[in-house]
Amino acid sequence: MGTEFKPAQFPFGGFQSKRELAEYLVYGIPLDRSASFQSGCEEGPNRIRFANANIETVSPFSKIDLSNVLIHDLGDLEISDMDTPRILELLKENTKAFLDENLFPLAIGGEHTITAGIAQAIPRSTLIVIDAHLDLRKEYEGNQLSHACAIARAYETRNFDKVVFMGTRAVSKEELDFATSEEMTILWAHDLIMMNAPEFRKTISSTIDQESRVYLSIDMDGIDPAFAPGVGNPEANGLWPWHLFELIDSISEKLVGADITEYNPRQDPTLKTGVLAARIGQTILVEHYASRK
Repeated sequence: MGTEFKPAQFPFGGFQSKRELAEYLVYGIPLDRSASFQSGCEEGPNRIRFANANIETVSPFSKIDLSNVLIHDLGDLEISDMDTPRILELLKENTKAFLDENLFPLAIGGEHTITAGIAQAIPRSTLIVIDAHLDLRKEYEGNQLSHACAIARAYETRNFDKVVFMGTRAVSKEELDFATSEEMTILWAHDLIMMNAPEFRKTISSTIDQESRVYLSIDMDGIDPAFAPGVGNPEANGLWPWHLFELIDSISEKLVGADITEYNPRQDPTLKTGVLAARIGQTILVEHYASRK
C-alpha cells in the first residue's frame, strides 16, 4: 500500500505478534488539525500505549489475558506532510486492506475526524458513537473536516444501517434537527446514568439489531470528566466507565472494528484518562477474541 508507519516505543499489548500471524491490528493516527478548544490529542496514541504498558492485562469479563490475542501494533501513521483529505483517504485504503485480510482494526487517535476516513471502508453495519457531542455539523469554523463534523462525514458513506449515539449531552439545534430527520438514535447521558446495569443492558439489547455488525467509535469526552479529564472538549454529566465496559462486553461478538479518539495527554497530568483509554482498548480486543472462542 506504500503507507508509512512509525514504530511505537511501547507496542500496544506488549506482546507483539508478527504482522503475518496477527488477527488484530492496532495503529495510531496522531491527527490534531481542528482543535476548537484545547489542542494536544496528537500525543494521544503514544500516551495510551505507555499507559497500557503499565497496567495488568487480564480481562475482568472473560478472564482471558491480552497475551493470548495475536496483536500487531503498526505504530503511528506518518502524516506530517499530508493534508487532512489525503490522511482520510489513506485511512480508507488501509482499513479496507485490513478487513480484506480478515483482521480486526483498532485505531487510536488523534481527533475524531479519523472516523470519517475509516468509515469509508466499513461494511454495512450499525455505527455506535460514544461522545458528549453529535459531531454532525455540516462545517465548523469553515472546515467540513473538523472534528465537529466527523460523524456527518462518516454518515455520508451510507455504510451504516443505523447510527446510535450514547452519552450525548452537548448539541446544536442544527445537529439535533439532522439526527431527528435521519432517524438516528440518541441515548442521552442523563438517561443512561440514571439506569442500573441490567436496565442499561436491556436498553442496548433493544436498541441494536441482534443480527447487525457494529463499528464502535469512542470519543473519550463521552465519559464524564470526573473519570476522564484528559480531553480537549470536556462536558459535565457524562457516562461512567462501567457503561463502556458493559457495552463492549455485550456487543463484542458483533464488532468489526473500533476507534478511540480525542484523548488529550496535555490535560491528563495523572494519566488516569490514558489508563482508562488503554483499558477500553484492551477490553475491545480481548472480549472480541473471547467471543470468537
